[in-house]
Amino acid sequence: MGPVIELIAGSYEQIAFGYRVSTGEEEWTATADFTHHAHTASVSAVATSERYIATGSRDETIQIYDMKKRVEHGALLHHDGTISCLEFYGSSHLLSGGQDGLLCVWSTRNWECLKSIRAHKGQVTSLSVHPSGKLALTVGTDKTLRFAFCFEYIFGSCCRCSKHSLGTKLTDGFCGCRTWNLIDGRSAFIKNIKQNAVIVKWSPEGDKYVVVIGDKVDVYDLETATLTSTIINPKRISSIKFLTNSILAIAGDDETVRLCDINTQKVLCEFEAHETRVKSVDSFTVDDFCVLVTASNDGFIKMWKLNLEVCTTCLPVYLSLRCVPPVYLSLRCVPPVYLSLRCVPPVYLSLRCVLPVLEVCTTCLPVLGVCSTCLPVLEVCVPPVYLSLRCVYHLSTCP
Repeated sequence: MGPVIELIAGSYEQIAFGYRVSTGEEEWTATADFTHHAHTASVSAVATSERYIATGSRDETIQIYDMKKRVEHGALLHHDGTISCLEFYGSSHLLSGGQDGLLCVWSTRNWECLKSIRAHKGQVTSLSVHPSGKLALTVGTDKTLRFAFCFEYIFGSCCRCSKHSLGTKLTDGFCGCRTWNLIDGRSAFIKNIKQNAVIVKWSPEGDKYVVVIGDKVDVYDLETATLTSTIINPKRISSIKFLTNSILAIAGDDETVRLCDINTQKVLCEFEAHETRVKSVDSFTVDDFCVLVTASNDGFIKMWKLNLEVCTTCLPVYLSLRCVPPVYLSLRCVPPVYLSLRCVPPVYLSLRCVLPVLEVCTTCLPVLGVCSTCLPVLEVCVPPVYLSLRCVYHLSTCP
């Protein structure tokens, strides 16, 4: 039996839901694991740690779900506006950015807000923590890129002893406590990028970072703090994911996912993943190969097996899940316990919940406004928990 992956997605329908994916040798199977309806508006961000799931929403709250106890853990109420980005640093801290321009650092031990910094004059659109945990990058609608703080005061460590080199020039000029002054929250390094960036992300080794502006990806070298290359996508970019330190998966407002080499700026592979635009991409590694996960507005989540050594345009789909249009994806590796395995012959697995007939009593009908004799047969395709029927009034006469 292979490892078990937990896939978490947030939707426009205010709900976060998860599947447990069992990675067998011959076929993969998915089991619906949970649904979490904690928000009153659409989900705008999802992040996971070993134990917790954090979801941000347009309702201005961050909801925490405890995957160990399988209970709702509580809500974080500090931001004033939409929660635009979330990211865990290990299992000890959660970082959040919002429409109010704040960058907040939360302790997962007691969920105290350790620091709240006015990061941007506009919305914080994206954040990314350096692999060493000593730096964070943020971009916002004020057309700036900011090096966020060194975590010396928060995490009790020092940049200069990290196994991830932060670069001589950057360390001398922008690292240490000079990056963010945690006493008064002043930034020490602001880069004017002249346009509103939507995504910022560190490379796995932390020697590069990328900034997404519209349909282009700008690649920066950390040591020299200079722009090294630019990758142009045919459509506006909605999501990116580093598969290796040099290969970047790019998805946008079309059906195609492209794998690009950030050093040579070449497209190594591209394939049509969905029928409509690809909203989010993520990845994980199983054995000796990489699995790319894509989510689209067509309501499908798909898993693609990638051979990064020999990129081709024909990729096998290992798993396809039918669900509501997802917004963001997050993956968790979980121990192989509480598994529900079924033998499904086809490789392409499609899950859906069909309610063939709506049964009602003759005197008490839901809000359909019809009597029992002319009640139509309803066929709907919705995930479990999304449908909730209540009897709201009695009909005295037939229309």
